This record gives sequence, C-alpha cells and structure tokens, in this order.
Amino acid sequence: MRFLSISLSLLCFFLAFILPLSSEDKQYVPFKVEAFPHIELLLSNQKNDLNLTELPGGIYEIQTTGNDPYVWFQSLKDSYQPNLSYVIAFEYQAPEDFGDFVFYCRTGKKTNPIRTDLQPSKEWNWFVFPLSDSGQLVGKKIDALRMDLGEQDNKTFRIKNLRLIETSRELKLYAALGEKINEVDTFGIGLKDIKPQVSSTETVRYQDENSLSVTKAVYRYLDLDAETKRLSNQSGVVPPVPLGPRIVVGEGPHPDNHTVIRVLSPYQVCETQFLAYPPNIRGGVGIETGMDGKGRPFIATWPLSSKLTRNIHLFNQAGGSKGKIQVPGEINPPYDLTVGDFLTKSIGDEIAVVSKYASKENPEVLVYNNSGKLLKRKVVTGKAGEYSLLTKNSNQLLVQELGRQKIHPVLSPQKEISTSVGNKKLKVFDSVYPDREFNAGKSEETLSTLHLIHQERKTSSQNIGRMENIFWFDPQDEHNGDRATWGEFP
Repeated sequence: MRFLSISLSLLCFFLAFILPLSSEDKQYVPFKVEAFPHIELLLSNQKNDLNLTELPGGIYEIQTTGNDPYVWFQSLKDSYQPNLSYVIAFEYQAPEDFGDFVFYCRTGKKTNPIRTDLQPSKEWNWFVFPLSDSGQLVGKKIDALRMDLGEQDNKTFRIKNLRLIETSRELKLYAALGEKINEVDTFGIGLKDIKPQVSSTETVRYQDENSLSVTKAVYRYLDLDAETKRLSNQSGVVPPVPLGPRIVVGEGPHPDNHTVIRVLSPYQVCETQFLAYPPNIRGGVGIETGMDGKGRPFIATWPLSSKLTRNIHLFNQAGGSKGKIQVPGEINPPYDLTVGDFLTKSIGDEIAVVSKYASKENPEVLVYNNSGKLLKRKVVTGKAGEYSLLTKNSNQLLVQELGRQKIHPVLSPQKEISTSVGNKKLKVFDSVYPDREFNAGKSEETLSTLHLIHQERKTSSQNIGRMENIFWFDPQDEHNGDRATWGEFP
C-alpha cells in the first residue's frame, strides 16, 4: 500500500546527547571537497577579452586581455537537474586586485548575476559556492552559464577540478565558513557538566533477529508515545473515538529535504523517527510498506530525487535495518517503487522497482522478494520518459507511462489501459472504493483536485480541498468577555 509523503518540519522530542571533544583535544582534519561525487564541468571556446590555455593536469590558464573578460561553460543540459540543489567547486590561483568574480546564469529570457567572494591566492585553494541557492535556481532549467573574471586586463588565473556537486549540509557550511568548518562542533552550549536526571527513561520499541530499537528520553514525559501507551493499558481507559491505523510518513520531494521517516501510532503520536539515508542524500524519500515471510511489517524506502545511491533500504516497523537491495547499473536512479503480493509462489510481499525517468524505450521492471532476492525481470512496451509503479487490489502489478497516459500490466497478459485524462500528466493510484477503478492527481499550487477514473474509463474531478479554503465566521457580539469590534457582517 502506498502512503502519502509528508514534509516534516517538527522533530520528535527524543533527545540524544553527544559530548564533543574540546577544541584543544580535536585534531585538525582538512575538509576534502574532492571526496564528494561530482559531475565534471568544462569551459567552452566562447569567450571575450581573455586567452584560454589548457595546461597538463587539467589546468585552465586564463590571461585577461581587456576590461570585460568572461568565458562560457559547455552545456549543462545533460548534467543539471532543476529539481536538485547544486554547488560549484573548483581549485584556483587568483591575482591581486582583479575585481569581482561573478557567474551569470541564463534561464529562459532572464540572465541573473551570482556574485561570489573569491579571494586572491597564490596557492591552490578550493572554492565552493551554492549555485542553486544563490541564484534561486531550484526548479529552473539552466540554459547557459558564464564565468566573469573581474574588470582588469593582464591578470592571470589558474583553475582546475571544475565540478558540479549535489548540495549537502557539509558543502553549504564549507561555502559559508571555509576552513572554519572544523569549529562548528564547538559552537553552542556544551553538555559536558550536565548530569542525567532520575526521571530519564529508556524504552525498548522493538526487537528482532537483526536489531534492537531503543528510545532514550532525558525526561520520561517527553516520550509521549510511551506515556500514551502506558496510560492506554490502565483499566477503564477507552478512546473517545475509534483509533486509526499506524501510519508511516516521510519527507516529500524538495531539494532541501532529507530522508527523515516517522512512524505514527494509532494515537497519531510519533513512535520513532530515523534517517533512511545519510544526510548528503537530499530531495525527499519514498515509502512503501509490506509484510515479510513471517507476517511482520517492513518498510521499503528509496530517494525521490537523488542519484547518489542505487540502494533500496529496508527497515522493520521500528526503523531497525533489515538490509538493502542494490539496483543494477542498467536501471538508472531516481527510481519508483511499489510493494504487493504479486507472486503466489513467493512467501510474503514482493518489491518492484523501475527507473522513474527511462532514458530508452521498453524499460525494465525488476521484482524482488522481501529479502532482496531478484525474482523476475519484465520488459514494458513503452517509450522513453517518466514511469510510475502502482498496485491494483494489492496483488496486481501495473506501471503507468505518464507521457502517453497508458497503464501497462507487468505480470499478467492483459492489454494496456488508457487512463483517458488527456495531457494532464496525472499520476494514477489504486482505489478502495467500488465506484471507481483508480484515483489520480498531481502537485498543484492552489487547489487539491482528486480525479476519479471510473470503470467505464470516464473521468470526473473533485476539489477535495474546497472546505479547507472557506473561512467560517461567528458574528457574535462578544468573545470571552470582550466586545466585538468588527461591526456587522454583510
């Protein structure tokens, strides 16, 4: 079953104390920009007021010959993804008094300057600046990028290791602080002299053969989930309304989001939360849940946007690791994934994976068991473009070709289905209601439209956010003892 990804902004009140070493005890460890995965950037021959020479070792030597020296980069079309956030990094040597080092970015008909604080240096130094954030480029395509090297002639620059890197917290800090990034751990309030209180608690959430999940709270009442469950076990305690199911949610698709997952109890209280991937994996996280061969729930996760990993991570119901699936190299990330009981001979639910953006026609769908063993490979007859996996009745595996608005059965001999939604590029989901075959929708700026695809392939739409956008007023004469000052309502 597929759960809606929800952007998380409020962290649980579960506190873990880390006691950093003092600055005197810590050894200096240089920040290694070169360790981050990257895409190489190349300068073109399109230039003005400068001579460009390529030296051995991948070094560009730039000699300015006028007051407006600049050079264009080769096309970023195949490397820059608008939905991700990037930094530009390079090593350089720069002369004194060269002026302002500026990048110009063209998006559509607009060209915006991005000014940097690059300083003169006789030695080789790394320079990192946030391209996407400084240029407000998230969600925009870059048509061309230019580098301006001051306003002086007869100045010599040397640049090497020009690279485009997906933004991470560490790179953002390095861009802002430089080599002072090593002092970040000493900022803030130290906890060295704070002693644990008697009221602190440790709660065992879940235990299986692979992991043990424990929550530590400095004050027992901050662990609201444990307190709620403790009180619910007392005699005579009955919820005033029927309780819903446990829910798993994750950070939605946005370049600034990490991959935080939160498990909510039937009381809608956070039981646990965890990072599905390391902090450098950004762009949100996808979530699917299923049952393993022993009838226990598991959580399958994948990055919604990032291309930095090929791993599907598996967790138990409390966030303990159950392993991972390494997707083969021919299936390009980012992926789309769904879980269901697709194969009757396999015990428990299966996991299906497809490349979200297929670069070639007839993409391949991989089906794994819940332990990560590859069971089947199925080719879908479709064109290159965007694809999305879905289930029907939890046991039929389907894949939607968004460009042509077709739904292809993956494991059954049925014919492809047309969704009859025109060019709206709606993403289709299964429905539990008998009056429709599928639900469909997409991200909207102001509305919340649910499209119903009926069994006769007719489509109707509902604005399910309509009541949320209506303000209700009670024109009373006074409120809590205070006289109303708004007068009469028309």
